[in-house]
Amino acid sequence: MHSFLRVNPPSTAPAPGPGPTPRSGAAPSAASGDDFMERLLKMIPGEIIAAYTAGAAAVPQDQSKWLIAWALFCGALLIVIRCQATKDPATGKCQKAAVAFSFVAFVIWLYVIGGPFQAIYGESFETWPGTLMAIGWTVLVPLVYKGE
Repeated sequence: MHSFLRVNPPSTAPAPGPGPTPRSGAAPSAASGDDFMERLLKMIPGEIIAAYTAGAAAVPQDQSKWLIAWALFCGALLIVIRCQATKDPATGKCQKAAVAFSFVAFVIWLYVIGGPFQAIYGESFETWPGTLMAIGWTVLVPLVYKGE
């Protein structure tokens, strides 16, 4: 699998291809690394959130144990996929921090969606704390994490 989700720090960004970039019209700089939006998009586990949501829709409401099991399976799948997608082509090592940040993002989104947290906490469950966590995490992580 190509390392398309690898977060590129400023000093080790891959060499730019010929020609201008679609967004800026200027040729990219090899020293620039991934910008904020690129880091943000690479660390949102959209593929796993989509898989979880589709699978959770198939689980009957009275089967909360299966919903929890599905969430755990999706979390494990996230780790496998993200490790493969962030591997350094030279060393074969994945970006553990990027995988961890994506995993935490997945757990936060699970909370926002409800899923296993709603099944565990029942009537007392509220989504607003998860919404605030999702907003904060989404903005904070790409500002702090620049790649390895």
